Amino acid sequence: MVDPLKAQSDADGVVRFRGFGGSYEAIAAINGQQQVLNFTLTAGKTNYISLGKAPAPKLGANGIVNGASFTAGAVSPGEVIAIFGTDFGGSGVTDDVAVLVDGNPLPVPYTVSGQTGAVLPLSIRGVTTIQLEYLGLPSNEIYLPVADASPGIFTQSGGTGQAVALNRSGQLNSPGTPAARGETVSFYATGLGAPDAAGSPAVQPRVRFGQQSGELQSVDWVIPGVYELTARIPAGSPVGEAVPLALDSGSFQSRPGPTLAIR
Repeated sequence: MVDPLKAQSDADGVVRFRGFGGSYEAIAAINGQQQVLNFTLTAGKTNYISLGKAPAPKLGANGIVNGASFTAGAVSPGEVIAIFGTDFGGSGVTDDVAVLVDGNPLPVPYTVSGQTGAVLPLSIRGVTTIQLEYLGLPSNEIYLPVADASPGIFTQSGGTGQAVALNRSGQLNSPGTPAARGETVSFYATGLGAPDAAGSPAVQPRVRFGQQSGELQSVDWVIPGVYELTARIPAGSPVGEAVPLALDSGSFQSRPGPTLAIR
């Protein structure tokens, strides 16, 4: 019996417990009426008892997107994803959210109302199942095909516009600090597939500045899900404040929209 301990639900109607694992019984007063609740605690994690106020989270059919380009569709091993839906994340507490891929929980780096993120396992193949739990309540399942790559370039806002990139000088690339033709520039991407033992993707990507191919200098897995690419801007590259930047991995192409400032 939990009694004589007392707990009060939060505004979301959920009581949170941490404690020893095992089966318990509690007497809860809900709208002035006493009810007996039987529940099981899992040791070492936050457990939830919903008193009926919190709805189950819902994921939209296109609610799982590339975490850089924000495009829906096939995913790839090791890709950073963003997850959108309703009725989750309002607490802002990552421990309240669980992301399950093929039934296995993943670390949750952040959560806000209606959005969270994760890095997909390197082992996924074929079709993968993604589900979310919030306050112990499961969402619907989303089934997604797994491709060898699904490249996306990180930008400063929403998957298009100015790429997150560093000039050779170490300055952040921008219209006020453009890179020069013939210099190298480094930028960041996800969805290039699982890295090999040296930290490089199995298929070497191709970088394009406008329609001109750049000379790839290096591509390294710098943090889980994120590659840093360094390429030399060709002498024939277009110039301007918003030169299109694109990435090909085999037959898979990044979303149009990221740009660099080049002089």
